[in-house]
Amino acid sequence: MAVMDRYLVPGDVASALGTAGYRVVGTVGRDGTGFAARPVDGSDRGVELHVVATAIDDVMRSRIARLRALRHDHLVRLLDAVELSPGRVGLVVEPADGVTLDELRAARAPLCDGEAVTVTVPVAGALAALHDAGLAHGMLDASSVVVRPDGRPLLTDLRAAVLGRGTPDSDVTRLLATVLGQMAGADAHLASDPDGPTLRDAFEELLHTPEIHPSQVVDACFRVAEPEAVRLPDAGTRAAADLVRAAHRGPDPGRPRRRDRRRRSGIRATLIGSAALVLVAAAGVAAIRIAAPADDAAARADGRPAEVAATSDVDAVHDRSDPVGAAVELSRRRSDLVAAADGGALTQAEVDGGPAFTADSRVVAELAGAHLEGLSVAVADARPIDAPAPGLDAQVVVTTSMSAHARVSADGTSRVDVPATAERTVVLGLRWTHDGWRVWDVTAPG
Repeated sequence: MAVMDRYLVPGDVASALGTAGYRVVGTVGRDGTGFAARPVDGSDRGVELHVVATAIDDVMRSRIARLRALRHDHLVRLLDAVELSPGRVGLVVEPADGVTLDELRAARAPLCDGEAVTVTVPVAGALAALHDAGLAHGMLDASSVVVRPDGRPLLTDLRAAVLGRGTPDSDVTRLLATVLGQMAGADAHLASDPDGPTLRDAFEELLHTPEIHPSQVVDACFRVAEPEAVRLPDAGTRAAADLVRAAHRGPDPGRPRRRDRRRRSGIRATLIGSAALVLVAAAGVAAIRIAAPADDAAARADGRPAEVAATSDVDAVHDRSDPVGAAVELSRRRSDLVAAADGGALTQAEVDGGPAFTADSRVVAELAGAHLEGLSVAVADARPIDAPAPGLDAQVVVTTSMSAHARVSADGTSRVDVPATAERTVVLGLRWTHDGWRVWDVTAPG
């Protein structure tokens, strides 16, 4: 395990996972007590371990046994529970891939009634299964409901259920309040003048009903609205939301960086010595520095690499024949502007009003005057696409992972350290303007 991983991951967590054949690749959750892990054999059977500060007794063993036996398509599965150290228990659960409701709300418009039905009904079913087993979730909020990539919701975070916190009634109340928080405000329907009651009306009425059962919520949903597929944000908007989320959350060691990365053709860069592509970035793209081998003639006598000048990527912004070089320089500008919270100057790197400009403007606004210090991204791959999408003059594919950095408050009194995140592959879309190349959007590959 890397030095940074050992520093960030508690010893009892690392030991328990190591004994089971896993290594930590990142953190999950907001409080720094959840860890994503993958088998050391390289297979994809990942797990998450959530730490609970408690001792195991007979009552807890009973709850754990009931949770392990529980199967529901929309409830995260508890695989095992292990005593990490005196007073600390680790819950081993299946991975919860997707975006949480609060992340979804940060990256797009509010849920419409049909989308809210699609989220609410399955989660209500998961709660009913818990309650039938004599359990309560106890921690339901916008961070414990995940929308998977296929649009299906999943209720996660079983820590409070193991501890015996919460009640069935409070679970249902929290579900209603959570979904209401992701929907448009009470005055949003004024302009549309709906013919009948809205889902908000139905939910608010239920909130005043004593001892609500999940089935009442399901009935209200189907009585008012038809389910609709949840619209997930595009890759560029998700990347922008990731940046804000990373700036606000606790430590995340991320995936260990690979070495000996290969340079792809078309990339102009600065040689700095070490055999890796390093990129300063916001939302997944940035300026590349390529390192030379340690035995290069430019290396210093003491073994440290010496910087060697190379062709500047600044000129590529004005060179229509070099969109990849332009992507490198524009990404450096974009990263610097977002990290410095300089939204007013984003047009130096992006097309005013384009999707990338809109997403990065949101990032800057949500940073609330704070700035990101030391942000960088490791690049595994960068290459042009031969036939760009309609409306674009060029596209460049990049695979990156965000480095350790710090979020520093506007007054400089608060500093939150944020370690690296996992790799992400995106496509940087470019347009040729009277000022040269500019970023239009950031999308998913393929």
